[in-house]
Amino acid sequence: MDKEDLNRQAVILGALLHDIGKFVQRTGEKLNEKEKKDAEMFCPKKNGYPTHLHAIFGEREIKKLVENTQWKDSTNFALRHHLPDRYEDKLVQLADWLSAGERRDRESEEGIPEVNQEPLISIFSQIILDDSKIIEYYCPVVKIEKKIEKIYPKLKK
Repeated sequence: MDKEDLNRQAVILGALLHDIGKFVQRTGEKLNEKEKKDAEMFCPKKNGYPTHLHAIFGEREIKKLVENTQWKDSTNFALRHHLPDRYEDKLVQLADWLSAGERRDRESEEGIPEVNQEPLISIFSQIILDDSKIIEYYCPVVKIEKKIEKIYPKLKK
């Protein structure tokens, strides 16, 4: 496989996994010192503080997945998707915009004081049968236990 194909695959992987850090962020994980410095460089700022920290958590998780593979660059593409400076970063940013298109009218999740308490909208809410309207179901923020019913999507946040 040539370098161009590997780069294309790394961009696709970065675009696919760019928001995986939101799951980690909602667990209450903290950034280490290096990640805090990365947040200053690669995350937008609001009131002088970095926002969109899921990009940093995402880089951490993607690194684990691609550590010994030929797609190592996918971590950088996902890391930089909120402040892109290269063409590939901008492609991942576009993937982010397209995937977030259905919730553009909501306030940014990063603006919510307790982002780890904000439930994710179930993707099954987007399934429309016949002429029915979209009813949003939320995935509750709970510790996963043996009772799977606890993680079933709910109508209320």
